[in-house]
Amino acid sequence: MSAEQPTPAPAPAPAVPAKDEATPSPADPSANKTAEKQIPETQKTWRVTRKGKPADVLKLADAPVPAKLKKGEVLLKVQAAALNPV
Repeated sequence: MSAEQPTPAPAPAPAVPAKDEATPSPADPSANKTAEKQIPETQKTWRVTRKGKPADVLKLADAPVPAKLKKGEVLLKVQAAALNPV
């Protein structure tokens, strides 16, 4: 009995933007403006309003996203986080 091996598919070619497409370089000042537009003005925060049961004291609120960062600070975008109100 003969078992044939499947022929592997060829590797896809890397995506290269066309020369006429405007791709801003990191040194391009317009690249920074594009990144700034993607940062929202507000963020969601869980706040503890007083002592008590988490269901009673935790409130979801909006807070401003820091506009200016101090030297050595970074701004992170968090997709999800666990909240353990112990």
